[in-house]
Amino acid sequence: MNPLRLQLLPTKCQDCQPALCCTYWGMNMLTPSCPEDYDDFLWYVLHQGVTLFKNGEDWYLKVDARCEQLGKDDLCQIYDRRPRICREYDPQECDKDAPAPADQEFSSFDQLEQWCLENVPGFPPNRES
Repeated sequence: MNPLRLQLLPTKCQDCQPALCCTYWGMNMLTPSCPEDYDDFLWYVLHQGVTLFKNGEDWYLKVDARCEQLGKDDLCQIYDRRPRICREYDPQECDKDAPAPADQEFSSFDQLEQWCLENVPGFPPNRES
C-alpha cells in the first residue's frame, strides 16, 4: 500500500480491508402502498447481490457491487477526483462499526414472497398478463 496515499485517508479508514464502503451501494425506497408495489420488490431480490431491508415503515435497497475504481490495494484510484457521494461520505457512520439496524432483511424471492403473503393484504396481486 502506498504510504503517501494512505495518509490521505481518514485514520478510521486506514485499517478497513476491504474498503467496506466501496463494495456496495444502497438507497431508500418508496414505501410500498399496494400489493403491486410489493410484487415489484420481488423483482429486485431476483438479482444477485441485492438485498431489501425494512426498518419500521422504511425500505432500503442494498446492491453488493465493488467500485470499479477500487484498486488491488483497496484504495481509490481516483481519490482526488472522486464523485460527491464519495467525498461527502462520513467514515464515522461506517457499517463496519455498527451495521444499519433492520427489522427485516430479504435477499431471496421466496423469503420476501412468504413475508408478503403473511403481511400484505391482497397479496399476491392479479398476475395475469
